[in-house]
Amino acid sequence: MATALIDSSFPAISSLLEAAPSVAGTACASYMKAATALMAARLGLVERSVTVDGLPWTYLERPAVGVSTAGGRTTILLHGMSMSLHEFIPCAHALRSLPGRLLLLPYLGHDDDARPLPDGRLKRHPDVDEGTAWMLKLIEALGVVDYNLVGYSLGGSTALALAAHSHGIRRIVCLNPGFAEAVGDAEARVRLCEVYAYTDAPSARRCTSSVD
Repeated sequence: MATALIDSSFPAISSLLEAAPSVAGTACASYMKAATALMAARLGLVERSVTVDGLPWTYLERPAVGVSTAGGRTTILLHGMSMSLHEFIPCAHALRSLPGRLLLLPYLGHDDDARPLPDGRLKRHPDVDEGTAWMLKLIEALGVVDYNLVGYSLGGSTALALAAHSHGIRRIVCLNPGFAEAVGDAEARVRLCEVYAYTDAPSARRCTSSVD
């Protein structure tokens, strides 16, 4: 009888076990979303929306505060590949005393959700050229003309590429950016490595070896 009971309940147990990771993952995601939302609120980060190429995009902004010795300019944070702008909230906490406007921006195809392009295609992982062109539109839509730029990973590569197109950038901080081909030719990337290598960063050494 016990064997029969186990046999009859096995499908239900299997379904429960299969669903458990999904349920746990959903619960964890909900908790993290609530936690980051609370932290964002305490930091004075406001969720706002901007339209680029006819599509709405959500970003986080901390309005300008205090008086900056650098003129109170905007600081933009760009996250990395397959990440979310919310992952920069702890960084925003570290920069909480930095005067000026603070923007945590999404990245085309790499944020919480992948938006369709104007022609209906879904570009999940655009290259640096495409990401840079889109980011220029986003920054223009936000009315930012004079700003500091902090980029991590893909965001760092994009920050370097943006420097070739935007004259409004005053300072760039790159965190483990790598140097994509879109940044420039091999000689240009070597020069960038030499500039970046003074930090003794592993990515700088990897980059140097990849362009020899």
